[in-house]
Amino acid sequence: MEVQHPFKPPHIGRASELKGRDRVLYRFLEMLPGTLAWGTILGAIILSYFTPTLMAFFIIAFCSYLTAPLGVKLTHLLPIKVTKRIFACLLIILSFKMLSSFI
Repeated sequence: MEVQHPFKPPHIGRASELKGRDRVLYRFLEMLPGTLAWGTILGAIILSYFTPTLMAFFIIAFCSYLTAPLGVKLTHLLPIKVTKRIFACLLIILSFKMLSSFI
């Protein structure tokens, strides 16, 4: 038995087949990813020139947003003892780096 959907998606073969508002919407959605990508790249360059600290904050926040799910999965998969040892090694490495930059 087939499931009846409340709406039928439009058949889009080519943009030239569309008329009026549908064509404008199709072209807008076609250009949107490129515009956002170039805007992000140019915005990052301009922002890093004027306010490097703010740009660094956004880069760190974005990387944290991307890698947080991986950290959560690893923490749940690894035993507690292994997780504590990894964290301890990380702290030791960071403390040596801080000490070497201080000296």
